[in-house]
Amino acid sequence: MGQIDLKKATNVRDNILRLREASDLTEVGLADGADISVSTIQRISKRITNISSINETKINTFFGLETGQIYLSTPIELPSDNPNLPYIKFKKDNQKTIKYYLSLSKEYNIAKFVRTSILKSSYFKQGRRKKEILEKLKTFKDFKTEFSEDAIYKEIERMHNEDKTLKVEKLHTNDSVFLYSVKDKEAKN
Repeated sequence: MGQIDLKKATNVRDNILRLREASDLTEVGLADGADISVSTIQRISKRITNISSINETKINTFFGLETGQIYLSTPIELPSDNPNLPYIKFKKDNQKTIKYYLSLSKEYNIAKFVRTSILKSSYFKQGRRKKEILEKLKTFKDFKTEFSEDAIYKEIERMHNEDKTLKVEKLHTNDSVFLYSVKDKEAKN
């Protein structure tokens, strides 16, 4: 393996980040769209590997760039004037794949954490108030402080309203207090 040219590696990293931000793609979205491994994208982003000519070609093709443009020290403008560019088609074909989009990935990570934690823990077999659920989730090792309470509460509601993995019991007749619990078939020991 050749020595890393830090100036080139920095330009490539910065340009890939700009392209990802402009196209709203996560590392996973870029990797799947351009047919490059996520670990390669991450190594390029950390400047611990040079971009290969094969991967440069894949990124150029995906975003509609000219050869060598990825190495420029000036910011690259994301081509958007051609609706047939692969990245535009990829985004259109994968609109519902949350993990591909920067704007949705935080929400995806919160949803994944909440669902996995609730469905795997026997603690949630018994009815709990939303606040109790939140406090318990905060004790789990995968909890991240940037997870907002509102986003967690929304995911709890989604689990009840949309996919019916949580059941709700009214604690009072005035509909002011609800207890959420995992439906029996969903709970794991």
